[in-house]
Amino acid sequence: KHEAIEKNVHDLLAKLAWDFSPEQLEQLFDCFRESWTKASKKQREKLLELIRRLAEDDKEGLMANKVLELLWNISHDKLFPNEIIDQALAAHLKILDYSCLPEKEKTKLSWIDRMMEEVKQDQHVIISLKQMREICTQFSDHAYMHNMSRISYPLNRISLIDRLEDKHKITRVITENLCHYMENTRNCREETKKILPPEDYYPDGRFNHNQQINERLVFLK
Repeated sequence: KHEAIEKNVHDLLAKLAWDFSPEQLEQLFDCFRESWTKASKKQREKLLELIRRLAEDDKEGLMANKVLELLWNISHDKLFPNEIIDQALAAHLKILDYSCLPEKEKTKLSWIDRMMEEVKQDQHVIISLKQMREICTQFSDHAYMHNMSRISYPLNRISLIDRLEDKHKITRVITENLCHYMENTRNCREETKKILPPEDYYPDGRFNHNQQINERLVFLK
């Protein structure tokens, strides 16, 4: 498509989407999903920009939450290369941090909880850990003194870690997941009788052995 026409269509969609019915909105997001698989790198960047615009201008959170869901699903698609996954995850983080979500902190916590559940189920562990770590850095490291007043202060990073430990036993869960991963790796090596260099062994088809271990250890640190 001609670049100017494409831009005009995106601008028009960004304005019209707010008047779409739920069915029309669902159809629009189906088009996003389909376009993503066929688009060039430049087209994906423009598509991401349009998707972010819809989310970042959302005052009620409906569009933003729909976009967050779309991007998270894209990041789980095994058919997409790492480049697309990284773009989707980066957009996911930006929307969580810069959007006009009315309950931004609550939304972030909800996504962290969801990612923790994936780790517990040993599904998409590395993507979940990397994204959780990035979301955690969006919280301030300033220590608010909650006991000084009844004013509701934003959750800080230390309180967030305490919450994760209390609710999910995060240290134990990730440590056990690492042990489970190492056990599976040893079993795989014994079954296949094949020894690959760690940088060439991709147990999930996306992250090699070194990355599998390092991401878990970095999160624990």
